[in-house]
Amino acid sequence: MFAHNRAGPPVAELPATLKRRHVLLALGWYAEGLHAGVAKYAKKAHWVLDASLLHAFEPSQEWYGDGIIWVAGVNPRLDRFIRAWRKPVVNIGYTPTPGIPRVASDPNAVMQMALEHFQSHGFRQFAFYLHTHRPGPMVKLEAFRRAVEAADGTFHVIDLPAAQKKGEPNARRSPYRWLANHIKSLPSPLAVVAETDDPAIQVVHACVEAGIVIPDRVAVLGINDDLLRCPLASIPLSSIDDNMETIGYRAAEILHNILSGNRKQPPLTLIPPRGLTARQSTDILAVESEPVAVALQLIRTRFRENITAEAIASHVSVSQRQLHTDFTKIVGRSLADELAFHRFTYAKNLLLQTDLKLPVIARQSGFGNANRLCRTFKKITGLTPGKLKRKLGSD
Repeated sequence: MFAHNRAGPPVAELPATLKRRHVLLALGWYAEGLHAGVAKYAKKAHWVLDASLLHAFEPSQEWYGDGIIWVAGVNPRLDRFIRAWRKPVVNIGYTPTPGIPRVASDPNAVMQMALEHFQSHGFRQFAFYLHTHRPGPMVKLEAFRRAVEAADGTFHVIDLPAAQKKGEPNARRSPYRWLANHIKSLPSPLAVVAETDDPAIQVVHACVEAGIVIPDRVAVLGINDDLLRCPLASIPLSSIDDNMETIGYRAAEILHNILSGNRKQPPLTLIPPRGLTARQSTDILAVESEPVAVALQLIRTRFRENITAEAIASHVSVSQRQLHTDFTKIVGRSLADELAFHRFTYAKNLLLQTDLKLPVIARQSGFGNANRLCRTFKKITGLTPGKLKRKLGSD
């Protein structure tokens, strides 16, 4: 697994009277989804789960147990302590840990979802807000850069730590003012993604204080979709659910396999996001073409109805051929594909969050029948609805 440090802390032997495995959850910070996923598996496996290190730096010298689930790279002191511990470990996060299995959110899938959301609203100018230079944010930054450049968009970096290091005005004493001034210097309308929900809310607050209109001038998207944060921001925050519960569950499953004697586990397991919740912070159509904007608005508001791309085209002031050409150029998808994508997104949320049968989901999302729904799921994801639900779920 990894090199043992004989100078590390002593580990008490598990008393013979205790048959249940004891597992330590050492995050160094609190993530409700990760905790819930690990706890769900712990209940299934009849573990005793020690969550005392959700905030603390190191366990008691008298701690005994069988294995550890840990987020590397958050706290150096915690990292040193965990590496010195002579127990099986699984890492949740983006910091590479050779010899230790790692489970993380798929950054490319998350950032592609962010890009497609903004593209469907007509954005061509994109930015990523770096609040820290930790491994996770840097990985997400590069994934978003690649996605934007592949789509011929314009990419910007809003780098607060670099500005603080350079001593730029307000970067240390008034970061909100620095953030607002930096955003004002960028082209608009601008689509901003932050590394997690909290930094995204910082962007929202900085813009509100500076009079930068959200979402008209700046649209903001977070990552995690924390229901205790996003809906309660000064402007409710759109966010991507990066499937933390499944990440925690899968990490616990891998640790269970190791504890059961199967030490040959995948070195890296990437978990796709569950979906995106759109709220007020991105609720705008950043499209200069009025016919395209009208078509997008009709798709967004009426996709659940029995409406076709041809019917949408009949509502605009240009020819159907011209609309299809302009729409595909600006949005990146045809009218029919955009309509199908909105139906797919709505249907996927129903699939993952309810126990509705496929025919009901198909009717409620505008597909009309289950066969059409299944074909669209297969085209977009390569999976049937059932297989997608099993893949994204944590059962």
